[in-house]
Amino acid sequence: MIEVRRISTGCGALDALMGGGYPIGHLSLIYGEASSGKTTLALMASAERARAGLKVLYVDSDGRFPCERFLKIAGDPDCLDMLLLSSPSSFWDQNRLILGLGAFLMPSAGLVVVDSITSLYRLAVGSGDDAVALSKGLSKQLAYLRCLSRDRGLPILITSQVRWSGGDSVEPVAKRILEYWSDAIISLRRARDGLREVSILRNPGSGGLGRGLFLMGDRGLAEPRGPIPF
Repeated sequence: MIEVRRISTGCGALDALMGGGYPIGHLSLIYGEASSGKTTLALMASAERARAGLKVLYVDSDGRFPCERFLKIAGDPDCLDMLLLSSPSSFWDQNRLILGLGAFLMPSAGLVVVDSITSLYRLAVGSGDDAVALSKGLSKQLAYLRCLSRDRGLPILITSQVRWSGGDSVEPVAKRILEYWSDAIISLRRARDGLREVSILRNPGSGGLGRGLFLMGDRGLAEPRGPIPF
């Protein structure tokens, strides 16, 4: 089994569950229903890299970056200076931005985040735009991000909205496209008593698979009540 270098998720127990954190040189997908913690995980990883003195390229496709929450998680206002924030206004604006990311990356870049990669895609599909062209565009964005992660040796995180797939089950929007290109896949679900269930569904190298219950607090996810093996 090939050993994969990793960065911290910002939560020690989640790092342990994943075998060290998010894989470097790989594309990681985080998906879950609304308010399940997708953006929180992205903010935690961003804060970790910013505290280490590394730049974070954060593509805020939802258009509502929670600045105050980021500062609370980071615990240092100087971390905001390490964040390069961009908010595309349409799916094709997002397409141009992502396909041009390589020109913005500097040696001090430590993380790329796209939150959420499917929000503008979903909006465009709902507006009646050409679904085939949109799917090809999304696939091209994901292919580029995965190549960028490998070529530059960067961890790249993307989040995705979900759709109901029957009963209580959900799956990421554009499931086949996202699952094809993603190296690591993390699912989030709201559980009882305000807990969050985190499931590691795909993990490259010798990273583990499993799930655990975590507390959601002002500083993000906290220690789980106990990991639950598959």
